[in-house]
Amino acid sequence: MTKNIEDLPFSAKELQTFCTISKYIEKHDITYNMIVEFVEERKKQIAEGIKESSTKIIRKCPECGKTLSYRVVTEPKGRGNLNGYTWNWACFACGFDEYTYENVKSALKKYGKQGE
Repeated sequence: MTKNIEDLPFSAKELQTFCTISKYIEKHDITYNMIVEFVEERKKQIAEGIKESSTKIIRKCPECGKTLSYRVVTEPKGRGNLNGYTWNWACFACGFDEYTYENVKSALKKYGKQGE
């Protein structure tokens, strides 16, 4: 059964993104399997980051002394993360905000965890 292009369940913007990605993939000889492997590996890294980030790491704000909040940055280096940062510290009390290249293990080593 041949589908009519108007019947596709995607917006024009999504189809334009698909065309852009398709051109890039074709130009760089990227295979479907390479993409699937990348996505699966990325999902594992994100899941591991979420699991590890459930550990409470304590770091005080250098500006006001309150406890900083943190998050693991899961966006890979690229358009949404130009510098490839892996970690974000933020203080909701004074607005301090810092992006770093730390990971959970290095942050635990450097700052310790709650209860230690």
